[in-house]
Amino acid sequence: MTTTCAAVSESPLLRLSGELRNVLWRLVVIQEDHVPYTNTGVEEPGLLLVCHATRSEAASIFYLENKILAHVPSYDPTSLVLLKQRFLALDLTTADHSCIELSIGGAADWSNLQKWLKLIFTNALRRKPTYDSQTTVQESIIVGMFRMVTAMRGQEMSWKLVASLLEDQRRTLALLRPGWELKSATHE
Repeated sequence: MTTTCAAVSESPLLRLSGELRNVLWRLVVIQEDHVPYTNTGVEEPGLLLVCHATRSEAASIFYLENKILAHVPSYDPTSLVLLKQRFLALDLTTADHSCIELSIGGAADWSNLQKWLKLIFTNALRRKPTYDSQTTVQESIIVGMFRMVTAMRGQEMSWKLVASLLEDQRRTLALLRPGWELKSATHE
């Protein structure tokens, strides 16, 4: 039986030049449509599951050259946390988020939004909503909350203080839309 290293070195495909392999990998893993990323992850193309060698070469192409659509239902940042973990596991930079778009939908949920804001404040996440036109008052308030939390990051403030400052905006959101009411608010 051939060992893995020997099998890789004997593979006609893996003996091609790196430039030619990258062209082939792009033909296989680049998708015309967005790649959906949810709380359960993403369906990776079979090429990434063939062997460690092809995965190490093709994963960065798949994750950085496709448009990833991260689903953020009810402002739940779980998919963004999982995506960041995936990028770190693959040793990919997370500084450039141009390949990631957000799909925010579902019900208003203050506890989820507050988790996301806290992740931004603690620098555990960088990706935040960027409503292009901010067509609603709610979107403007939410963008303002993320800007405020980002500006306070690195200051000598506790999350508890920042959360209390966000409370005024939460009250305004509650006047605009059900789901932002006080019963779901927590500061921890």
